[in-house]
Amino acid sequence: MRNQNIKIGIDLGTTNSEIAINDKGSIEILKNIRGDQYTPSVFGIDKSNNYIVGMRAYDKLFKDSSKDDFKNYKAEVKRLMDC
Repeated sequence: MRNQNIKIGIDLGTTNSEIAINDKGSIEILKNIRGDQYTPSVFGIDKSNNYIVGMRAYDKLFKDSSKDDFKNYKAEVKRLMDC
């Protein structure tokens, strides 16, 4: 039986992240603003110093980044962490 005291679960995944809620034993994965159940674990900083996360950062990193942009975006950061 699941623990009824846990209301929110967050999976900060290496590749993707997601959030779920527990409503009296009924688990629901929350959708992001795009309607997806997961969000790419990618972040970056644009030329105006704005933080960019999720699919927008993923697209910038893997689909349309210049060499200068590429160094300002990171994916799979958990692989770089030292314990």
